[in-house]
Amino acid sequence: MADIALVAPDGAFLASLGACMDAFVVVRAKVEQMFAPAEGLTMETRLRLLTADGQAVRLADGRRLPCDGPWGWRQPFSLIHVANFRVGSAVALDERLAASGPFGVWLRQQKEDGALISASGSALFLLAAAGLVDGMAIPLSRPLTPLCRERFPRLAIDERRGVIEEGGMILGAGPAAEAALMVRLIERIFNAEAGRWLASVTGVDRVVAEGLSTDPMVANAQIWLEMNFAQDVRIADLVDALATSHQTLTRRFTRAIGIGPKDYVQRLRIRTAQRLLARTGRSIEQIAAMVGYRDPRSFRLVFLAHCGLSPTAWRRKAAAEGAISHS
Repeated sequence: MADIALVAPDGAFLASLGACMDAFVVVRAKVEQMFAPAEGLTMETRLRLLTADGQAVRLADGRRLPCDGPWGWRQPFSLIHVANFRVGSAVALDERLAASGPFGVWLRQQKEDGALISASGSALFLLAAAGLVDGMAIPLSRPLTPLCRERFPRLAIDERRGVIEEGGMILGAGPAAEAALMVRLIERIFNAEAGRWLASVTGVDRVVAEGLSTDPMVANAQIWLEMNFAQDVRIADLVDALATSHQTLTRRFTRAIGIGPKDYVQRLRIRTAQRLLARTGRSIEQIAAMVGYRDPRSFRLVFLAHCGLSPTAWRRKAAAEGAISHS
């Protein structure tokens, strides 16, 4: 079996590289445990960590990790997995994509030679730039979706699934899908049994999504609101982000969650304020501003209406229960 290439783009996340490296180590140990005692065998397939210039990769936090060589090696690989990386600014992403032509040529040639191509999170942009995902839906984390739609408007995005396999490509949405993606890769490169064993080791079959609606539009709205609730939230901005109408969003959101988007924002703000009151020594005015209220008086009135206690009374109650810890 040909070697496996793990491509580390500049700014790669260590967790993304580690997910692949650790999966290989675990499976290799299992395979050798099964066969070495009887036959004295070792697994010949090797994992090669590759970068653009063959030098150590600069990780997302600036540290350096040694590699095995450049990705331009002519040798065929059974699998090429491109790790998730820190995007940075939109300009930086555009510069990266503009310079990715040679990498795309190499990937296409490897695919023609029979390599399975895989990528996670932001690395899907590199595959899209190479034309490798044309005509298929890709999984993508919600924060990356707007960037993708701006640069590849014809590319279909499936925000429901964490891993998608099609036409010799196995794609993962990002960090939360890394373990499941590795299980799928091991299934394809080795066998289904090795994949199931890795799934049991990593606990992939026990991972469940909690707190989000099964309606994809509503789930996207929840994520957007949870990321922006402390700002000056305008539902019109959410409607634009989801490419829907105000009426459709409100109807589906209320049906799925039981309250409308504006009330959901209020709930997020009050819950966050409760935690800050209970766990920090910040002033009421500071907390009001942190959760999105410019006027402390308005914050006090809303808090009282939701909790039946003023913020000060809530803090006293938390302190009496021993829940406060000053920051």
